[in-house]
Amino acid sequence: MQNSKKQVLEYLQTTLQFIWGICFLLFPILFFNATTETYIMPKQILITVVALVSLLLIGVNAIISKKILLRKTFLDLPVFLFILVIVLSAVFSIARIDALVGATMYVVLGISYFAIVNAAKTEESVFFFTASLVLSACAMAIIHMLSYFKVYVLPFAFTHTNSFTTTGSLLEHSLYLAAMLPVAGYFAYPLIKRKINEKSIAFLIATLILAADIVLVIYQIIMQNNLVILPFVTGFQIAFSTISQDTTRIAQSFFFGSGTGTFFMDFTRFRPLSFNSYPSLWYLSFFQSSSYVLELIATTGILGFLAFAFIIIKTVIKPVKSFHNPLYISLLILIISSIIFPFSFIEIALFFFILSLFVAQEGIKNSTKSFDLELFLVTLRRELFNAEHKVQAAKTSQIMPIVFSVLLFAIAGVIGYYATIYTISDIIFSQSIVAAQQNNGTATYQKQIQAISLFPYRDSFFRTFSQTNLSIANSVIALNSQKNQKPDQQVQSTVINLIQQGINAAKTATTLSPYNVLNWQNYSSYYRSILGFGQGSDTFAIQGMQQAVALDPNYPQEYMTLGALYYQLKQYDNAIKVFQQAVNLKPDFANAYYNLGHAYEEKGDLQNALAQYQIVAQLVVSNKDNENKVNKEISALQDKIKAQGTSNTTSTTPVVKPVQTTANQQLSLPVSPTPAP
Repeated sequence: MQNSKKQVLEYLQTTLQFIWGICFLLFPILFFNATTETYIMPKQILITVVALVSLLLIGVNAIISKKILLRKTFLDLPVFLFILVIVLSAVFSIARIDALVGATMYVVLGISYFAIVNAAKTEESVFFFTASLVLSACAMAIIHMLSYFKVYVLPFAFTHTNSFTTTGSLLEHSLYLAAMLPVAGYFAYPLIKRKINEKSIAFLIATLILAADIVLVIYQIIMQNNLVILPFVTGFQIAFSTISQDTTRIAQSFFFGSGTGTFFMDFTRFRPLSFNSYPSLWYLSFFQSSSYVLELIATTGILGFLAFAFIIIKTVIKPVKSFHNPLYISLLILIISSIIFPFSFIEIALFFFILSLFVAQEGIKNSTKSFDLELFLVTLRRELFNAEHKVQAAKTSQIMPIVFSVLLFAIAGVIGYYATIYTISDIIFSQSIVAAQQNNGTATYQKQIQAISLFPYRDSFFRTFSQTNLSIANSVIALNSQKNQKPDQQVQSTVINLIQQGINAAKTATTLSPYNVLNWQNYSSYYRSILGFGQGSDTFAIQGMQQAVALDPNYPQEYMTLGALYYQLKQYDNAIKVFQQAVNLKPDFANAYYNLGHAYEEKGDLQNALAQYQIVAQLVVSNKDNENKVNKEISALQDKIKAQGTSNTTSTTPVVKPVQTTANQQLSLPVSPTPAP
């Protein structure tokens, strides 16, 4: 009986090691287009499944062995505090639902850390996990190199490009390989001392593969020049503005930031005016900061930064002589990279993987840094939880392992339930996008309803659903018009229901994530699309755009779209004020002057209109087509001025005077700018 029990426990430990070995093999190369995101979400699903299965295995182990035996490491407290701060930042977030989704993945990575250190208790297990990571890195490197030379080994059409990587980004690909290269080199190093064996030869081949692909990726990045990263100065300014200038939540922002995964909202709210001076970046939106550390400061506040620094300090300083550890250099590379480059979930997960294996290796070399700790309930006069390094002779309670296991099962159940419905809803929504591309309105509509019913917390679902309703309503009207029939009561009722349903979806998106400028843009765009159909639609469209400008006050395009709406509503004075604000934000913005000129022209102020067109002509001199177009309009306007007997047909370029912005004008939102060169 005792031998059978021992065999079961060994089987559970082997299973735990096996599933993490498979996870390490699949993680960097796993991708599929069944979800709305092709590269990161499949990897998140994989880690979540493996982490939750690990909880179940550890719980079963505790029940069978009738004791709780966990691996204690010198990084347990720093990792726990870091995850705790992440969760608290989500609780206090400006976009709680989005932040909780992001925080859940950090919780999964925290579970992964503790599961891996409990699975890697021997040299053999650590080597198995490390070799799995190196092998998978080689696989992703080979796939990329073959793609570069137009040898497409994957059957998917979207992979048939010479810059394809299984991470979806050349930068992320290179960071991953750079972290794994020292590990492969460490195990290939014996060859230098002429200690030739199969293992060192295999790792030498791996080292050459990784090094060759890193050189190739760097070459591609330099030649293609398409690496778009938020300038470091801007990222720094946004990070410290987020934790110091959010007057509505000063304490929460300072200590916990805006919430994990909400950097896009920080970017729109606190982008500096100087950002508009970047000619190739000013019109872009960024969902990642300049570096992972700066993003941590913005989204998790000072406490998040300090918790991460605590991990780094304990890692780098505590084991002073850790160069014998094959993962030490890799960990240093990731730490330095986190200060310089933005991280996606892929790099964050790799950091946790390498961190856990590094800690496991340290524990094997030095038992004071990592050892098995047994937890049990000691029966005394008072019931106290006690932790001992060695098993005491005291009588232990049988309840403790059961309670512990139930707790693990509950955590796995809650995370598993929400992760499952989140994933299924995402897959269904992805199917609706495919149906929309195939012009299958019925399937698009039905699948989006199904996805929203499963997981009614994603504002992006509601944004898209609102536009789906509007598109179908327009199709119904167009189809009825083609038949030259007057809409009957049933058609009118269908159209009205679709439009109302779209309005409700647009409103719900703003309720779920009120700080997301995209939701207010969509809200205004929707009402703008039904101007004249719905009572008060012009007012709601303007209000939505005003709210968007309030959330993105230094972005000229927001003012352009607000001005375009005023222009459409023939409110030319308001349009002029808003277009002028766009000019003030970006004095070299040709479209702003062009639209401002049109607003002046429609108002009847032809001299000011002419002045704006002349500025445009100077700004677009490098583009002959646009220059010719503007010159024609200038000529036509000069003729118009002559015909009206206006005094001077020529006008010097005026000095643009800033318009004082009132509180009411500080609100707004975009749809699409008026046509301009």
